[in-house]
Amino acid sequence: MRYPCGRNADELEPKDQMTKRLWDGYRRVMRGYRAKLKRLLAKGWTDSYGEKSTWQTSFGWLE
Repeated sequence: MRYPCGRNADELEPKDQMTKRLWDGYRRVMRGYRAKLKRLLAKGWTDSYGEKSTWQTSFGWLE
């Protein structure tokens, strides 16, 4: 498959997609998301059958 321009993918050099600042910001947002998700899952819930459940998880590279 070709790009709309006269070049194909094999002729193009990859460029860095994210600057350090953007990547750091992304990681900060994901750490916040991870913290909230872990809190909500650890809090527990009652399912439709009346069973109480909780979830523990590890987020690897976000730790």
